[in-house]
Order: sequence, then C-alpha cells, then structure tokens
Amino acid sequence: MSRIQRIRANERRPQPARYGGSQVEVIADPSTLLKSLHAGVSTVAPGTKVAFHYHSIEALEYILSGRAIVYDEAHQPLELGPGDAILFPPGPGTAHAWEIIGPDPCVILWTHPGPGEDQLTWVDPPPPKPAP
Repeated sequence: MSRIQRIRANERRPQPARYGGSQVEVIADPSTLLKSLHAGVSTVAPGTKVAFHYHSIEALEYILSGRAIVYDEAHQPLELGPGDAILFPPGPGTAHAWEIIGPDPCVILWTHPGPGEDQLTWVDPPPPKPAP
C-alpha cells in the first residue's frame, strides 16, 4: 500500500454545513493518511453573511475563487479574493464575521490541526442551519 493518498474532487466527503448558503467537503481528517490535519473546501453562496464567531483552534483559510469580506474583531473589513489567505488564531480575541460579495460563490480551502474538531463559538446569534 502506498504511503501517499490521492483524493480526487469527486472523492471529497460531504460534511454538514454550519450555516445556510454553504456546502462543505472534507479532503483530509484522521480517516485519511493525515492523522493531525483537517482540510476541506467550503463553497459559500453569494450574499451569504456569517455572524461573528471564533475558532477553538488555529485555522488557515485560502480563497480559491470568489470574493469575501472578513470583518475582524474591531469590525474592520478585510477584502479577500482569489489567492488571498487569512489566519485565525484561536479564541475570542480573533472573533470575525464573513460576507460573500460579488456575483459568484466563494470557494475556500480551509485547514486546521487535528485530530480534534474545530468548534465555533458564536458571538452574535448563529445563522440558521441549512434545511435537510
């Protein structure tokens, strides 16, 4: 058996979305060969707004396509486009919100250390979950 693993686009595993307007697919987690890394792709619909929240562990998010504004803990806007990355240390001091802008979905590659899951803590009321 090979010590490397290819994950084709059609082999990504869907994961329940944490808020409406998004689809999440897992690329790597402890069920793959990578035991200490989680990675995936989120596709977020234009116009989606994600309330202020923070992460329980550090995270890196990289914009593959589309545009977004991330509002930092001081509510200052940081505009992001293809090729831009944003780093989130854990904890309430880095609470942030998202808004997807423009006519296209925003496709985000995300990663965080494992094997634990990243827990979100909502500062504002959480957005509604998508209908099953």
